[in-house]
Amino acid sequence: MCGIAGFFDACQDLSPRVRGYRGKMVTALAHRGPDGRGEFDAAAVALGHSRLSIIDLQTGAQPLTNEDGSVVVVANGEIYNHLELRNELAARGHRFRTDSDCEVLVHLWEEYGSACVEKLRGMFAFVLYDCQQRVLFAARDRFGQKPLFYHFEHSRLTFASEIKALLKCPWVARQVDLLALDQFLFYQFVPPPRTMFEGVQQLPPAHWMRVEHGRLQIERYWSLSDGTTGEGADDDDLDRFEQAIDDAVASHLVSDVPVGIFLSGGIDSSIVAVLAARHSSDTLESFSIAFPGTRYDETAQARLASRSAGTNHHVFEFQPHDVPEQIAAAARAFDQPVADRAILPLMALSREASRFVKVVLTGDGGDEINAGYEKYRRVADSRTWHRWLARRMPGLLDTRELARCCPDPLGYRRLRTRLALKLSPQESGRYFTGFWEGWQRHKLFAPDVRKAVVDRSPALPLQAGLEEAAAGRDPNALDELALWDQTGYLAGDLLLKTDYSTMSFGLEARAPLLDHHLATVANRLPDRLKATAAQTKVALRQIAARLLPKELVERPKRGFGVPMKRWLQNELSGWTREILLDSSATTGEFFQRRTIERTIDEHLLGRHNHTGRLYTLLVFELWFRHHILETDTGVRDTTPEDRFGESVAA
Repeated sequence: MCGIAGFFDACQDLSPRVRGYRGKMVTALAHRGPDGRGEFDAAAVALGHSRLSIIDLQTGAQPLTNEDGSVVVVANGEIYNHLELRNELAARGHRFRTDSDCEVLVHLWEEYGSACVEKLRGMFAFVLYDCQQRVLFAARDRFGQKPLFYHFEHSRLTFASEIKALLKCPWVARQVDLLALDQFLFYQFVPPPRTMFEGVQQLPPAHWMRVEHGRLQIERYWSLSDGTTGEGADDDDLDRFEQAIDDAVASHLVSDVPVGIFLSGGIDSSIVAVLAARHSSDTLESFSIAFPGTRYDETAQARLASRSAGTNHHVFEFQPHDVPEQIAAAARAFDQPVADRAILPLMALSREASRFVKVVLTGDGGDEINAGYEKYRRVADSRTWHRWLARRMPGLLDTRELARCCPDPLGYRRLRTRLALKLSPQESGRYFTGFWEGWQRHKLFAPDVRKAVVDRSPALPLQAGLEEAAAGRDPNALDELALWDQTGYLAGDLLLKTDYSTMSFGLEARAPLLDHHLATVANRLPDRLKATAAQTKVALRQIAARLLPKELVERPKRGFGVPMKRWLQNELSGWTREILLDSSATTGEFFQRRTIERTIDEHLLGRHNHTGRLYTLLVFELWFRHHILETDTGVRDTTPEDRFGESVAA
């Protein structure tokens, strides 16, 4: 796990002035790789690397090159099948200088060119330069576990693992992209490839990028929909699914440093913990966060999962008394705003776990790959209802006619589901938990901002990407929701949240349930083993029943959250008003004061639950102050090194 940064000019040599910014970029990424730094220079390219030592601690420093130094790479991530690839490449005559997993990249490029990325099993973002061809090639892993941001102007590409490194370069402007702001208010994150900065893009997951002769080319190299959904399933299918999970977990344990586990007590992380313990010769360390006295506390379930797996468990108590400072610290660490409240406990957990290990396994991806959210059950329920309705009253399938003749035939949620299914998948994916939706955003925006975005749905720019990811298939409603979660929510929110939270403390997070071989097996299961009207992630629950205590398998799903609604109504009410109104830098420039005032008042009086809307505005305000205005966030200067939680006895 590392940070990478640099430049490449496809038409002319880099000037000493431009090349001088490379050091500042690498320094800005030092938290991602505190164990060392390296550089490579050629006439038209400057590469930089900050290293977190995980594999080949002695000789694995980057940049890495091939035998004659004509191909060089800087990489962030882990290649889990590097030993198999190394043997294959050695048989073809390639010679290796180190035991680093990333050295296979330069030799794969020599053998396969742009197709090299198709050979990889892992999480990665890497940039490779071929000195002889004068070509720069970059790629990102299939689900976007590792970030890669870039700025391309004229013939010069500037890239980095985090936007804060790009901002060290004066040609990268600190200017808000208004369409990205509209998307952020709707989704609470900015979906790839856009970012909140005008002119800065992120390479989408499962894509590679090639720069030569002054031209930038980006292509998708993989899609989960490449595997077709099965028509039926039996015990053999479930056995194959379980074997694929076991194989994925085992592959993710490769490391030359101790590996731990983020263990919430949910079935995803619990399955990972049990299987990881089977493959480890040492007792694994596991970590969870506690919210004493709230409905979010899952300490008992996490301890039960720990006992089942035989881990050495650590519980850290989340401390709410410094929430403003914690929100500000997250805004400073995240140069791409994400209004996901789970960032706060995740940063607390990462801070404490980093005292014990350098690598942690997570349950990330279990819901997105296995239809784990409530909306999947509702869609499955709606499909059953639609089939019944089509046979008996086909004329009522029109939504407007249904609302007129049968305003609440089977409950408001089903009607709302039907309305959601009329939307595009990326819109319906958020429709069940909408934040700043349609007319509400337009009432929020200042007039000039409203004019800029009024005719542009925040979902429309994503349609082409989803159609590309579908790879020619005609997905059903369940598939469409999954496709949006996998291509939008995972990379834009969940995985970015995990990467930034853990890397703020030099901690590497790995997600075995996002192994692409495992995901392909899961995708090929029939819909009835994904979600039904009665249950979500059906197949994964059946596997969990083979591995975990009944109490863990049958417990209701809980999100990894914090009691933000209560805090905004009580402890944080004055702070919220001060940040969003009295000292705001964004109210007036982007938003209308009267709309924010009304939203705050309605929430404080309990008339409406505006938690998501207010938290989104708070995150944007603090992000804007720090990353655009480069001013104080309104609270004490808090860095990622500050404590986020307190240790308690396991």
